[in-house]
Amino acid sequence: MKSVSVFDFRNNLASYMDKVTKDETPLYINKFGSPVAVLVPFKKYEEDLKMDFFGFLAGNESGVVVEDRVRRSKKEKAKVASLRG
Repeated sequence: MKSVSVFDFRNNLASYMDKVTKDETPLYINKFGSPVAVLVPFKKYEEDLKMDFFGFLAGNESGVVVEDRVRRSKKEKAKVASLRG
């Protein structure tokens, strides 16, 4: 577990990405001493990401139904309905 400042991370982005990929260990990015982000190797979490992003479309819902289900307010739904015609 290594941590770096945002300034150092920004200036050496490519080298830190290579190191995380090679070592397969997370890198914590700090701003003013507090962690704000974690850089992790992708292949370690690839299967979890696939389920999170693509698993919800396994049902028989169309894109419009999914879109309507996740709308936050009646006003937003009405705006989309008016745009659709």
